[in-house]
Amino acid sequence: MIRLAKLRPTPAALLAALLLPLGAAAQEPDRSGWETGYHIVRPGDTLESLAERYLGDSELWRELHKLNSDVADPHRIYPGQRLRVFHEPPTRQPTARIEAVSRRVEERPQPVNWRPAAAQDLLLERDSIRTFENASARLRFDDGGAVTLTEDSLVFIRRQVPPTGDARSKKEIEVLVGQAEVASTPTAVRATDIEVVVGSARAAATAAPDRPLRTRTRRTESEAAQFMQYEGEAIVSAAGAEVALAEGTGTTVAPRQAPGPVETLLAAPQLVAPAERAELERGDARLRWSAVPGAASYVVETCADPHCGALVERVTGTTATEHALVETAGNDLYFRVTAVSPSGLDGFPSEARPFRLVDQLAPGMPVVLLSVDGLPAPSDGCVPKAPDVRVRPSEEGSKVVAWRLYLDGEEVSEAELAALGDYAGKHTVMARALDDRGRIADSAATPFTIDPVAPWGSIFSTEAVPPDADNGREDRRRKKVKLSFPPPSNCGDIGFEIEGADNVVVPVPCGPNVEPVGVPVDGDTVQVALRAAKPVQLGERVSLGTGEPALLTVWDEGCGLDTLSLRIVPSLFSEGRLLLEVQSSDRAGNQRTLGWHADQRVFDK
Repeated sequence: MIRLAKLRPTPAALLAALLLPLGAAAQEPDRSGWETGYHIVRPGDTLESLAERYLGDSELWRELHKLNSDVADPHRIYPGQRLRVFHEPPTRQPTARIEAVSRRVEERPQPVNWRPAAAQDLLLERDSIRTFENASARLRFDDGGAVTLTEDSLVFIRRQVPPTGDARSKKEIEVLVGQAEVASTPTAVRATDIEVVVGSARAAATAAPDRPLRTRTRRTESEAAQFMQYEGEAIVSAAGAEVALAEGTGTTVAPRQAPGPVETLLAAPQLVAPAERAELERGDARLRWSAVPGAASYVVETCADPHCGALVERVTGTTATEHALVETAGNDLYFRVTAVSPSGLDGFPSEARPFRLVDQLAPGMPVVLLSVDGLPAPSDGCVPKAPDVRVRPSEEGSKVVAWRLYLDGEEVSEAELAALGDYAGKHTVMARALDDRGRIADSAATPFTIDPVAPWGSIFSTEAVPPDADNGREDRRRKKVKLSFPPPSNCGDIGFEIEGADNVVVPVPCGPNVEPVGVPVDGDTVQVALRAAKPVQLGERVSLGTGEPALLTVWDEGCGLDTLSLRIVPSLFSEGRLLLEVQSSDRAGNQRTLGWHADQRVFDK
């Protein structure tokens, strides 16, 4: 035990206390918005000196004593003791707060010996932190900068300079072993200059105004230094030479050698699976990503935080694009993947994707697939007869081994479903599926409509008094009009035009094997305005003179129309005559062809 200096109020403080109004001495500054952390006591520390460092006034030592109620004697604190302190950056002496630790991480608050590190501990200039196998740590500096250490790493905080006036804050850290990733937030008050030392090489990194800074530095087993600049820029110097690293570049420095050539860093891999916030079973947790051209291997990191300061598993040197997790502790995790070039430089790491580990996946909702005669049913479920049903799992790697069907809420067999035949109506079908893992899940209710009847149509004249061959008008009430239909007819004798929107006129194609002209359809009924190019007789009921309009109406009483087209072709039913052919189909796939013989109309008076 080391007895430290007693805390003695100064005469000025005693006088001020005597002059205060009654009750004023009990008033304390509002620290509700301040952060707290843990200071590791070093030789020579007192509550007064800590109050001076963290609160700016040694007379406020009682606040720290109140914050550490377990300290029986405020005049006795011990090297290595963890004391809680108020911490509102920037303090008079900049600090680095330990944000996260995973597994075995140690800190050395100079000159105290190595000790277990803990979250919220504050490190000062000349302090060190190290990680062991499968361990990691993350530090946060006062100015918003951060350092993330991967496993088997040792970092020494050489120097910290707070910002003054227009000058940037400066930090100098040394990577003695392993790897450190340095970053600053774009919301920091000032851009940060960070100098990273590895052996005889050093990199001075600078963030652009209002932009983040992100670098990665590694000391390899061969004592070489690797510098990778993701955001911002840096100057790497060694052996009296310098190279500039722009954003997205890196270099390798051999021991006591000049910096090597600047390389472009590989792009970040695209993460494939699991999807963001998806669940994985612990017994079969696989991560997948897309290959990056030029990559020699990949680094796969699974972490408990999005910055990978709390490492769960780290795999290096894998050449595959899939990894099965070995460490499956925890629930809410993140993973990221980095492509490594043949030179050993890390490319851009992917964004960390969150996912969740569970003991057993909840069964995925199965999917009901409808088909008719081997063809998938339309997306709106319109079918001409009872559909065939197939059930598949919604998740990859699973298999449906059995299912039950429910038609309109009642359980039915596949035979009972097929017995619906072409009975028109609307229905729903649902499946309760059993997969190969013994899990049971219900599908969504899938609607379908049986529509066994193809569309119908009719055509009527819209003129009460048609034009005749002489003066353009003939009273239909004349009973002495005689019509004759001289065979054969040809396309020159008759013709129709479709009157579309915006007064667009489209001729109806005529001739053997001509392609029909399509008409837009929407809904259950469509009407097409036709106009006769010459006097024509359609069937037995419609007589049209030159320019006289007729109205074609096509309708479907089931799922609604899908297509409609017209053409004039030689009749298959009466040799030498022409046929106005109307082809239609509905959304259930039913088709119908309607036809009216079209003959040249001649007026005999």
